[in-house]
Amino acid sequence: MMGMMNGGGSRGGGGGSGSGFGGPPPPPNGDYGEGLGPQGGLGGGPKRGKNAIDCLLYEPATGDVLSLSSLWKGSGQFLCISFGSSSCNMFRRSHSDFESLASRHRSNPKVSFLSVYISEAHPKDGWSFGSMNGRWDINQARSLEERRRDCTTWQQSFRGTTRYLCDGMDNKAKLSYMSAPDRLYIVDVNGVVRYQGDSGPFGYSAAHMEQTLTRLLQ
Repeated sequence: MMGMMNGGGSRGGGGGSGSGFGGPPPPPNGDYGEGLGPQGGLGGGPKRGKNAIDCLLYEPATGDVLSLSSLWKGSGQFLCISFGSSSCNMFRRSHSDFESLASRHRSNPKVSFLSVYISEAHPKDGWSFGSMNGRWDINQARSLEERRRDCTTWQQSFRGTTRYLCDGMDNKAKLSYMSAPDRLYIVDVNGVVRYQGDSGPFGYSAAHMEQTLTRLLQ
């Protein structure tokens, strides 16, 4: 069941039966994937007003390690974070809205934007969407090098303005923020969550994030 947490806006219901995505039927073994259920993300994660959770992230090109806390401390005032992976077909559409939001604020020193690449929501060797995923029908990464490669391919498809980093193979960022299959957060310079989007994929709304960001920047 999709968790509807404070601070986020839903972008529509699942409808129909089965998976709720209008895609393939539920996985025959009942394993939707870590942090996922039939309607998407399971909810949870740090709520608005609570402390953000630090974790290690990796540069896709070099493998260099950074702490998430170093990014929110160096964000100016607010760090906007998008979690997701390329095998989620709804995320592939909605993440472009996050990139557009980042582009509109690129000259504002008070806000920074970060895209965190997490484990695949619909990998070819898991709960696959098959031909619906086209070139993004890829296997789950089995090593950090493979995840960095997949992140780089995803990043290059956007040519966007946000910074891209990878979750580690322990999936700590994904699990700490309960961000499967995709989710949005705003964290301030003091490490306090100022916006927690609803669980993806239906709760991922860059427009709702922008409403909150606009209020925060006033």
